Amino acid sequence: MTEAIAEKNLYAAEFAELSKELAAAEPSWLTEIRKVAFERFAALGVPTRRQEEYGYTSLDPIAEKPFSVTGTTAAVTADKLTPFLYGDLEAHLLVFVDGRYQPELSKIGDLPAGVTVKSLMDVLTNDADSIRPHLAQYADYQSYAMIALNTALMTGGTFIHLPAGVKVETPIHILNLVVGGDQPTSSQTRNVLVAEDDSSATIIESWIGTGNAQTFTNTVLEAAVGANTDIDHYKLQREHVENGYHYSSLYVTQGDNSRFRSHSFAMGGALVRNDVFGYLDGEGIDCIFNGLLIGTGKQHIDNFMQVDHAKPNCDSHELYKGILDDNATAVFRGRIHVHPDAQKTDAKQTNQNLLLSDNAQAVAKPQLEIYADDVKCTHGATIGELDDSALFYLRSRGIPSKSARNMLIRAFAGDVTERVHVDQVRETVEEILYNRLPH
Repeated sequence: MTEAIAEKNLYAAEFAELSKELAAAEPSWLTEIRKVAFERFAALGVPTRRQEEYGYTSLDPIAEKPFSVTGTTAAVTADKLTPFLYGDLEAHLLVFVDGRYQPELSKIGDLPAGVTVKSLMDVLTNDADSIRPHLAQYADYQSYAMIALNTALMTGGTFIHLPAGVKVETPIHILNLVVGGDQPTSSQTRNVLVAEDDSSATIIESWIGTGNAQTFTNTVLEAAVGANTDIDHYKLQREHVENGYHYSSLYVTQGDNSRFRSHSFAMGGALVRNDVFGYLDGEGIDCIFNGLLIGTGKQHIDNFMQVDHAKPNCDSHELYKGILDDNATAVFRGRIHVHPDAQKTDAKQTNQNLLLSDNAQAVAKPQLEIYADDVKCTHGATIGELDDSALFYLRSRGIPSKSARNMLIRAFAGDVTERVHVDQVRETVEEILYNRLPH
């Protein structure tokens, strides 16, 4: 039996067991979506390096381990959450442990009239019609195997619905604790955000590994952002640097004059892959994707991004930075696709990597596909070490060598962290960065 067949048979057993568990609670239309999605995953298989988009990243550690999605949830008490709540930040809190919702640990609080912030499984059990027009309608499970696997096996996640004209001032924090157990454990979470016209909110995703068990997170966020809507999205990922595997897919479609700003911080995980897709389906759109990764040991962190400019007069800006030490590796592949009707496009894509070790590696492949005439599009990538002249300048002013290095590293990261508008999130990221500095 080949590894590919074994892998599909393994997930087939997981899918069959999960289907029995959910059969009585879920609507028939979702059962059919799951079935089609799993058949699609079985046809595609876990991506390999033979595929161009994965040429520098092997997903073999995910394909070869028997991760279970039907295991029991680890016990977590409320006091264990405190280190992960961003200090004194007030937030609508939803807590998940290994992909399963924990209502006794969650504190959603009072929401503006008409706003929905609920666990996905709660909505699918009690109000499935409200999510039917959106679930699995944006993230492409026909083309991407890991989204197909998530669609077939999703057992957790959140449904956020913002009615037209409603602004949610308090951030919504989705806290995912990745605990695991004696056997390799997988969590398959699906978050759905529907933001109607003239609405706004701040969404925070946290992925925290609390042990050293072997875990595989496969998560999807699909978002439909209406006209004149303003969404800030933050994702902080801190899973185990040797035994944590993390694959995420973000799909965003935007309407006229909307603003979507996403800031991603990858600071954990042995193998991390982040796929980001933005579809600018209106005029006057502002789309921002920023990212910062810190890699040590043998971590491998891969960011893939595609932004489609489908309509005129839209802006998209991406800034991804990597700080790599020891034998860590970073991969960045970004593609800006400007469609023929997307005149007056303004798009900029930048990837910069700082290598702190002779054994650290970075690969950068930004791309532009432009089919319109009146556009302003740029891309660039750099891979290098700390600036010797800057180090010399700081040391000549009496600053010790180690302190000077750390100052330059923090300044390099500051281009991304300073763009975080939630003070407590920014401070947490800066603290993690400080603690991870090699000197």
